[in-house]
Amino acid sequence: LSYYNEYKSYLSVLGMEPKVLPGQFSTASIEEVFQTADDFLPEDEADETLAERFLALSEMFPTPVRSASSRLINGTTKATFWVKDFMLSSLWILTTSAVILALPVAIEVTQIQAMEELRKARKESLFGK
Repeated sequence: LSYYNEYKSYLSVLGMEPKVLPGQFSTASIEEVFQTADDFLPEDEADETLAERFLALSEMFPTPVRSASSRLINGTTKATFWVKDFMLSSLWILTTSAVILALPVAIEVTQIQAMEELRKARKESLFGK
């Protein structure tokens, strides 16, 4: 209920009334309930561009905070790309190593098994078992 009172006082400052009372269900459309940000901005602030807003935000924080957050974001980005590159390189190395090392062994094993089956077939045809 305290949130509702804060909401109601905020709307009263803007000269508006709440559309729905607490505990009631609204049949209003989304456009009626949620108003755009332009409805709350004075006319002189409505023409402010996104770049100007970001510039104002950058002026709000001190330089050490901005530089620390910039270093953190850059470091995280570099670490993420390094991990991605490392994983791709590792996957390539493991795949090529498996093909180079394991494939000849697998082929040789299948050849040995085929030769054993051929010997059994010859033995059965000669001795009849």
